[in-house]
Amino acid sequence: MTTPSPEDQVAITDLLARYCLALDRDDLDGWVALFTDDARYHVFGRAFEGRAGLRAMMAGAPRGLHLGGMATIGVDGDTASVVQNALFVDAASHESRLVIYTDELVCSEHGWRFRSRRCQFIGADGLGDRPAAAIPSDEADEAAILRTLTAYCHDCDDARFDDLAQCFTEDATLVALGEVVTGRAEVAAWFQAAQGRPEQRGKHLTTNVRYEVAGDRADVVSDFVWLRFPHQHLVPSTTGRYVDEMERGPDRWRFRRREIQLLRPSE
Repeated sequence: MTTPSPEDQVAITDLLARYCLALDRDDLDGWVALFTDDARYHVFGRAFEGRAGLRAMMAGAPRGLHLGGMATIGVDGDTASVVQNALFVDAASHESRLVIYTDELVCSEHGWRFRSRRCQFIGADGLGDRPAAAIPSDEADEAAILRTLTAYCHDCDDARFDDLAQCFTEDATLVALGEVVTGRAEVAAWFQAAQGRPEQRGKHLTTNVRYEVAGDRADVVSDFVWLRFPHQHLVPSTTGRYVDEMERGPDRWRFRRREIQLLRPSE
């Protein structure tokens, strides 16, 4: 490999820039045209081959901003090796990823094109084929926990008991009204029996939430009021406290254990 000529340096640098701009403008046809017909793209531990493979890869890719850094370029006749760092910013979440591109290029009648591109992600432990999992912030944990508390109320009040059961882990425990119920299916059956008929249901309000997160587990305490229409008038029927042990899953926080403690008159 030798240092590129000024003409090759300009042409290859232009290719790298057009790669980023085509993605940012959602110009899939223009982006695919930057690759050879038999190109291969390595990312997320997979290889996507040919232009059809490239299109399939981009069908599920997030949109965002690609900021390419300076590249090292070595040329050997009609082929070239390129290494470039870059920053990707997700358009939806605004999360950023640090990447290294390693390329094999070929000079064709249409100019320089990608024959192979490998995307690796820069993490605390070095380069990897997958980005490191984002560490949720306290605010993100709080929002996710509150979403589960809210979903519990809505699903219960609307008699969506299968959806309600998804607020619980597969092996969850529910302690309520002197009963102990174990397992997601049994939880759904318990709510179906307790509030399956319209006259059994009401409106759940949850408030005064306090939580402590330790890794993928959280202890959560909240107060609740259950309102009903016993005689065509909305009145508080039951109040008390939820004492929860929650677990972070791949898609949401869930209850590992929920205990419903009713508030009773002091003796």
